[in-house]
Amino acid sequence: MKTTLAVLDEFPFPPRDGVTYPIASHLSRMAKLGPIDLVTTLPAKKIPESEHPFRSIHSIIQGKQASGPTRLAREVFSAVPYFTRAIPDFSSLDPNIRDGHYDVLYTSPAWLAGWSKHYPRSWKNIEKQVLCLNDCVTERFVRDLLLARKNYLAFDKRLRHLLRGSRYPWMGRVERKLLDQFDAVLVQSQRDLESVVRHCGESYRTKLFVVPNGIKEHLLSLQYQPPEKPVLMHLGSLFGNRRGLMLWFLREVFPKVKLRIPEATIRLCGKISDADRSSLGKIDGVEVVGFVDTLEDAFKGVSVSIAPLLMLTGLINKVTDSMAAGVPCTGMGAFGGIPDFVNGKHGIECRSAQHWCDELVNLLNDRSRLLDISSQARTLVQEHLTWDRSHQTLMQALGA
Repeated sequence: MKTTLAVLDEFPFPPRDGVTYPIASHLSRMAKLGPIDLVTTLPAKKIPESEHPFRSIHSIIQGKQASGPTRLAREVFSAVPYFTRAIPDFSSLDPNIRDGHYDVLYTSPAWLAGWSKHYPRSWKNIEKQVLCLNDCVTERFVRDLLLARKNYLAFDKRLRHLLRGSRYPWMGRVERKLLDQFDAVLVQSQRDLESVVRHCGESYRTKLFVVPNGIKEHLLSLQYQPPEKPVLMHLGSLFGNRRGLMLWFLREVFPKVKLRIPEATIRLCGKISDADRSSLGKIDGVEVVGFVDTLEDAFKGVSVSIAPLLMLTGLINKVTDSMAAGVPCTGMGAFGGIPDFVNGKHGIECRSAQHWCDELVNLLNDRSRLLDISSQARTLVQEHLTWDRSHQTLMQALGA
């Protein structure tokens, strides 16, 4: 049996987004090895007591909350059966660490700078220290610079991303310093592993493990049939970078498709602001669906999914979900982390707005090709991207 200390900057149960999804899955699997104590690096003083999820769960576990488990608590316990404690601060940790209470330290910090503040020297006594890096931090800074220079964002966002991206030359040094503290580092794809090695050095290869997000296997049972009238679909929240890229698609790609296929429409599925819901809903051919209860609802009656991402790293859930559901996916910077992906066979990676328009028009007018890509994509992710395969690698990283 192994006892795990999980130190997180986000509350992952239930998975809140693409970042917390792998964390929730990893901890669910690690719970089979033994109990997990969860502590947050969130600044407790900035979060009201009633809204702090770690404090809420901690109170429930300690029997101090007479009202009984909340919905959040029930979801936590159903996700991690061996989950034992949610610790709202670090004050009670050091004695347990010095006494050898923990066998594994697992963490997934969003910001490198924040990690050093929460890393007491006594934590080095923990036998196995694991970082869920997800993707190469330096590459994320490069992407920020690319987004800003290509004018995919509004001016104020471009300025902020130019400033952030300009820091990437020294990010490699910061990243190396971080990786030195861990025995095992989890990344999403072989491409991410090579990016880390390129920026940090060949000596880090032995501690890197590719543990990709698995597909949602219930999507494999969906039956794909292209509708008579072509329907495009974007899945995901429209905030931050993703909003800027989606607005670019609606401005530069979709109107050109409409000129050649007037009956084409596009659905926007995912969280969206009230202002965007109102303004985007006025565009000819755009249907703003908003949040959907299930992925099955999102993929029903769709011809092709679109993914304007320009991602240099990582593995994108909405892309692999679409492939698992059998809905052909097109995108820019969308498929880089998928093993053995062949452009044109498993999906379509586009180079420009005009190229994307041409590919969509050709694809929407070719039913047999839609069905072929649907079948090939589903087979690919079913072979390479299952949680069983990922959890096997996770256990290797833990030495279990």
